[in-house]
Order: sequence, then structure tokens, then C-alpha cells
Amino acid sequence: MAESRIKRRSFLGYIQQLPVIERLELGVTLIVLIGLAIGASILQRREMLHDKEAHIVLVEQMKISQIQAWYEAQMKEAEQISALNRFKGAVQDTMASPTKGNLARIDDFLRPILRSYNFSNSAVITPECVTVYELTNFAQSDCEMVKDDISQADRTSPFFTELHLISPYAKPGFHLVIPLIAQGQERAFAYVVQTFFAADYLYPLLSQWPSDEKTGEILFLQPQGAMIQVMNPLKLVNISPLSMQVPADDAATVEARAGRGESGVLVGQDYRGKRVIAVAERVPELGWIILSKIDFSEAFSAWGPTLLIIIAFVLVAFAGALAGAYVLFSVRAISVYRGRLELLKRSERSEALLTAVLERIDAPVIVVDSDAKVQFSNQAFKHRFGDELPEGLPPLTANPSDETPAKTVHLELLNMYGKTLHIYVHPMRIALEGQPALSGYVMRDVTELEFALE
Repeated sequence: MAESRIKRRSFLGYIQQLPVIERLELGVTLIVLIGLAIGASILQRREMLHDKEAHIVLVEQMKISQIQAWYEAQMKEAEQISALNRFKGAVQDTMASPTKGNLARIDDFLRPILRSYNFSNSAVITPECVTVYELTNFAQSDCEMVKDDISQADRTSPFFTELHLISPYAKPGFHLVIPLIAQGQERAFAYVVQTFFAADYLYPLLSQWPSDEKTGEILFLQPQGAMIQVMNPLKLVNISPLSMQVPADDAATVEARAGRGESGVLVGQDYRGKRVIAVAERVPELGWIILSKIDFSEAFSAWGPTLLIIIAFVLVAFAGALAGAYVLFSVRAISVYRGRLELLKRSERSEALLTAVLERIDAPVIVVDSDAKVQFSNQAFKHRFGDELPEGLPPLTANPSDETPAKTVHLELLNMYGKTLHIYVHPMRIALEGQPALSGYVMRDVTELEFALE
């Protein structure tokens, strides 16, 4: 223990004996290395945040497009029913004379549709919400929700009710109400009410997160006065649908912000108090609010190892600088040549370390000179493109005085087997003192990620 203290004091004493300019250079080197580590960490974190935001946006858009496709299919079928004169004639005949034959005519029209679209019930009701005919008893078609929507205004086109608990079994669901209007009339003489439970399609759709994030969750929100109602069952907490509400004036939770009308990328707390990255959008036509989110901690789970690599590289580089300075100045009296030789060995060690890191990361890297001749390429690049630059890369400039920042671009490049890869490409310039400048590319292959999202 005492020996180690003596060594530390002797080393610090040696540093103090260096000329002021050399101590200043050593301090500047330390500050620069720390600054580079902090800058690299911040840039890496921002890039990861941007990637996660883009990923959640894609998930949100995919879910909304699926809901829209389902909605358009329902409305198309509803418009066909409302325009079918034979069916309207059967309903009018049944309302005038509810015989078994007339009821059977309605059944022949509605039952195939009920089976095709997995409705829980199909019914025909009058404008006074009196049931003319219904196919099943799984849902009450003349409920208060339907009565209120019909009584608010003269409905002339199909419409959806809000999601609510449908009697008699109190299951969450919707009604698709289709007005039947006789030729030459302006008001509906009857309505077809198609009822479906949310658990048959909507809830399974919202529960499916397309990638492997464990905290990925999609919420269906609906403002209800001073509260924001969560309409679907939760994935991360065992709560049944329509059982959780969030105060609309809560400034912290992303659910409340989305319910108040905020859209796009949201960062904040969710209903569990966890920090999350979320995307909120409204479904066109329906006006539903869909919120897709993942935990902040999971989004940046890969940042920790990257940060450790950066810190380790800085420490190794700083240790190399200290060792180089120590060797350079301590053996100056013995031999300048030996000092330079030792410094060269340590430089080669640092280069070997950097080369080993670049050869093992799964990120293609290539460096070329001003004549576009390859000076370096790692195994990740050779595995995809061989020894030649792929076509379609952005042009490079080897002018070190050009301060225009390089931009990362998303490209589709052909590998050496003719397969299309989705690559994020970042051009770079390397200015070498007393030597011709070099240029290159740092790439990130996202083919598998985009394939998984598709």
C-alpha cells in the first residue's frame, strides 16, 4: 500500500516537473477527450431517440391504416345495404305485415352478412326504436346509445355509435346504424343496426405490437368531460377495458395530453408514472385517438453498452496519451530515438485497438483517398459489398476546409449478391496533417428492422 502511494506521488511529482506548456498540452488533451466522449454520447443518444420515434410513428401509422381499412369495408357494405331496393321492400312489407314469410326475407338478407363480418347481432328497428326483427340475442340493438344518436338529427347515411357496454352481457362494442330511405323520401322509415364486440377485432388489433419491445403498448382513448377514458384493455397492467380514466387536465401524462388534442411525438409519463416515448394521432372519419408508446428505459437500453465502449475508448486513449508523455519526457535524457520508438509502439497499439473495434462492429465502414481507392474497409462492409464502393452513394469531398456538415441519408443499395439493402449512410472527411485528406462512409444496415415492420 505504501509502495503504491510512493509510485503515485512520484508520478504526480514527475508531472509537476514538466514544463508549463507540456502540462498545459496534457490538460487540454484530457479536456478534449472528455468532451469527445460527452459529444459522442449525446449524438448517439439523439440518433437512438430519432430512430425510436420513427419506429413508433410507423407502428402508429400501420394501426391507423388497419382501422381505416376495416372502417371503409364496413361503410361500403352499409351503403350497399341502404341502396338495396329489394331489401327495403322486404322491410316495408314486414313492418306492414310481420308474417313469417316476410321475416324470413329479412333473415335471408342479413344472416349471410352477419356471418361474413362476425357481427354479434343484426337487427331492424323503426325510427321510434321499436325492434322489427333481430337475428341473435347476444346484443341489444335498441339501446339508449342508438336511440340518442337517431333522435339527435335525421340520419341519412350510415354512422357508428361510440364504444360502450352493450346489454345484456355488458361487453364493450359498437353499433353500425344504417338508415333505410324509400325512393322519393327524405327521412328513414327504418334502420338496420349491426352490432359487433370490440374484443372480436379492435382489441386484438390494438394489443399486437409488431416488434419485440416488451413495453410497446397501444391505447384507444376517448375524451369524456373532465376525464380521458382508456377504451381498451391494457397490456402492461391487468385492467379490463373501460376501467381506467386519466384526468384531462393532467399536464404530465401522455394519455391526458393526447386526449386534449396534442398529436405527433410526445415524451412524458404514462398512466404508470413511467417515462415513455409516445405518438398520438386521430383516426380519420372516426375521430378515435390512438396512442402508441414504449418505455424510455427500453428505448435506450442499447445506449448503455455503446456509452461504455466510448468511455473505454477514451480511457484507453487517455492512458495511451499519459503513457506516451511519460515515456517521451522521462527517457529524453537516455535517448530521443528510444522515446520516439516507444511512442510509435503505443500509437500502433491504439491503431490496432481501433481496427479491432471497427472489424467487430456490425456497421459497414470504408475509407477512400482522393482517387476513390479503398484505403480501409471493415468486415461488415466486405461482407455486404466486397472490395468496391456500391453504386448510389452520395458524392464525397476530400477538401478539409469544407465545413458543411455531412448529412445522414437513407438509401437502398445493392449488395454484392444483388440483394437490396436499406442503409443509413453518413459521409465523413478525415483531414491528416501533412498528408492528403481521406473520405469515407459510416453505414448502418436497417434492412431487417424495416422488413420486420413491414
